Amino acid sequence: MNNSQHELPAIDREYHRIILGYCKGNQDITLQLKSVLGKLSNQLISPYVKGLPKEDKKRLGNLCELLIKLYQDCKAGGKEKQHALTLNEKTLWLSSKANGRYYYPYYEQIGSFDHMESVGNLALVDIRDIKGAFELCQGTFPTCSFVCALQSLIYYMNPDQFVSSLIQNCSGGTFLVVFYFNGTRRSCIVDSSTSIGQVRSITNPNLKWPALIEKAFLQIYNCQVPQLFSGSNFANDCYLLSGFVPEYISINKLTEEKMNQIFDAYVNKHTALVALGTGELSLDAMKQTHLLPFHDYIVEKLEKNNHDYTFTLRDPSKPKTRAFTYVFSKVCRFFQTLYMNWNTDKLFTSKINVVFVGSHNHKFNNESCIENPQFVVKANPHGSKRETWILVEEHLKKDTDEILDSKIQSIRWFEGDKWVWGPNSGLLIATFNSNGTRFILSKVWLPKTGSLTGVIEIKRDLGDSFVYSVNCYSNFPAFLSRPIRDAFSVQFDSLWTMTESGGNWTKNTYLNNPQFEVFCDEGTFVVNCTIGIFTQKDIHINAAIFDNDFSEFKCLTSFDERLLVAGQPTEYRPGYEIFSVSLQPRKSYVIVCSTYDSNTLEEFRLRVKCDHHLTVKRISTSLGVFEERKKRTLSELQNDSWNNAYCFVLRRSSKVVLKVRFSTYIREIELINKDTMKTMFDEINVKHKTVFLGSQKHSIPSGMYVLRVKAQNSKESIEIGATLGTDYRVELLPMD
Repeated sequence: MNNSQHELPAIDREYHRIILGYCKGNQDITLQLKSVLGKLSNQLISPYVKGLPKEDKKRLGNLCELLIKLYQDCKAGGKEKQHALTLNEKTLWLSSKANGRYYYPYYEQIGSFDHMESVGNLALVDIRDIKGAFELCQGTFPTCSFVCALQSLIYYMNPDQFVSSLIQNCSGGTFLVVFYFNGTRRSCIVDSSTSIGQVRSITNPNLKWPALIEKAFLQIYNCQVPQLFSGSNFANDCYLLSGFVPEYISINKLTEEKMNQIFDAYVNKHTALVALGTGELSLDAMKQTHLLPFHDYIVEKLEKNNHDYTFTLRDPSKPKTRAFTYVFSKVCRFFQTLYMNWNTDKLFTSKINVVFVGSHNHKFNNESCIENPQFVVKANPHGSKRETWILVEEHLKKDTDEILDSKIQSIRWFEGDKWVWGPNSGLLIATFNSNGTRFILSKVWLPKTGSLTGVIEIKRDLGDSFVYSVNCYSNFPAFLSRPIRDAFSVQFDSLWTMTESGGNWTKNTYLNNPQFEVFCDEGTFVVNCTIGIFTQKDIHINAAIFDNDFSEFKCLTSFDERLLVAGQPTEYRPGYEIFSVSLQPRKSYVIVCSTYDSNTLEEFRLRVKCDHHLTVKRISTSLGVFEERKKRTLSELQNDSWNNAYCFVLRRSSKVVLKVRFSTYIREIELINKDTMKTMFDEINVKHKTVFLGSQKHSIPSGMYVLRVKAQNSKESIEIGATLGTDYRVELLPMD
């Protein structure tokens, strides 16, 4: 091996790191790219490269072309109209790390030039040898599902073509294995060393490449001690080896109709591979059936017998007694899962793949889905429904070997392309639950409108983000995207505190709750508005919106059911509440966010969205630029005449707001100008113990003003607390 040959592996490793840096947005890789391109140029004219096969020379040329595009993109500061890599391709590169190692996307037009020194007893392995490939047997490693998947694929596909697409001999006893995971085909480099316990051929002891593929398989799962491998399953491993779409069918959910579909796909159309997996088995069941617990079996043959089926199974762990035939109805209870892997190339003409990043970070633990990861499958509207399959693959974690437990619990499908706030926010089409793996397959029909929104339900006890790929299969052009955000949407994070938690609307303290002003400031048409309030699931809450257009105050000053906007709920619901109302243009409204219990102190989130622009503001609890507070007790009241309570002097005109709290109910209250004895605001018949007087919209002239009340019972004394809000500092004085 000459020096020129030695350069290619180093270039291979370096260009992978450079592309990863490019995808991370590192702009300082220009010099590195220039250096690699220089090395490649030297390689292309070297004697070693001149002696390479034409196909290898072409791969080197393709690598040069990609690196030149990256160099031009970096030189332009990322402002090129046509980037070297799309956003989705960049995300796939950024998803290359799994369990502490990097597995870069595999480009067939480039391949790999990487290699390591020859290690172990398999420096010379003929990967073109398929003799004995139909008689594979599991070794001592607990990899029954992998062996089942590998053997089934060899049965199903052209063995030569399948093996050449799966493993390549780099050089020097190093092999490139190409697996499907983390959204794309990825390169896994392994050396030639193996161990006694690996998969082997019963009839050809020299068949070694299956053991190399198994080694790469265990490496991806970060299995340091193969004998302690916790196991996978047939459907997962078949996808890893071939990209065939996995489906998991619980045995107790199998119906005659479903079995007919499986038979048709497996026997008649040859569009799927089938395997069976057991769960826990008793000793009696094991003796009766010769089955092993938590073990996968290849379905070699499936026959229909009236309304029943006969399965011929192959056990990958038994080198001698390998095939067993069962009448399914008699032994189905001993199995747990039927696995199917679909060759979608035979079913669909179109496939798209998009990588998304989701978050586990739910602020609240309620049952809403506004914080859930969501995506949209969309096509042009059509006169009829059209079948679409969507496979969601959760990517392997970067730095842990805990990879088999799924974070995704289910996917719910809603008609439309808008962001879904709650389970009742749209028309629910279907729900698909996870079986505990990293994959969920949804078989849905796109409605005539042409769009569905998938809402992913995730485990709430995990705080980090996760990456997932969405693969869409169809026989028509389809698209994947994020849900459409509304034309106008606003969010407020707030909380109920000791001073701002007034309880439900039946309480006198209701007005102490947080309030928000809503103003429709554009257009002449009715505004369709959706309001949502969210908090922890065990707290009963309500968001009520009132017509406040004729009020002199920005805040709501009294609870009046007649002011409630039509179409909203009045009950209190746990965790969250979502409703839609119609608002009139150029009018003011107030939203009051309340809990049922006034002792509840908790965070909440208010969201408002609509199809036109709205102004939404948190209403300050302050009554004016300056506030003055006083308390006093009135005794010996005359219930048929006015009793003076407070007075204040305005040196110049000012907006005036008085918030007065009483210890008991009174009959009337008013504010008068002492000089003219004119009532400044309409007399108020008091229905609550808290009363507002004044205006936040209009000013009153200078002068002395007196606040006075009429009592309901002259024998009682009344405690009065008053807060005066004005444009400048004004002293509030008790007055007898």
